[in-house]
Amino acid sequence: MLNGRDEDRNFVEGFRCQVEETLTGGRCGLPVEVHSPDGLFLCGRHAEEVESLERVTLLRGIVSTLDLCLVSLSVRRDAELLRALQSRRAEAAEELAHALQNPSITGSSP
Repeated sequence: MLNGRDEDRNFVEGFRCQVEETLTGGRCGLPVEVHSPDGLFLCGRHAEEVESLERVTLLRGIVSTLDLCLVSLSVRRDAELLRALQSRRAEAAEELAHALQNPSITGSSP
């Protein structure tokens, strides 16, 4: 996000969202609200979409990593650790399912 300093506000004044194309084929054109860590200037809506997509990617990685750990642990037969990882994997899968219901992920945003 913009850090609130006057020079930052003056710098981005007049800038428009840098999303290349919208789903309808045009450019966004909304005023900049966020300067992303990747260096893009985005409107609030597109910044939320990027954040949602990054969250889904992260959660998918967590679920996949836990799946691999569970396979490895089932060979070692460490029942207590196996139950803990199964619980954490279930939580991560539930978070992922919830994140995937976000309209900005499913493409049903206005």
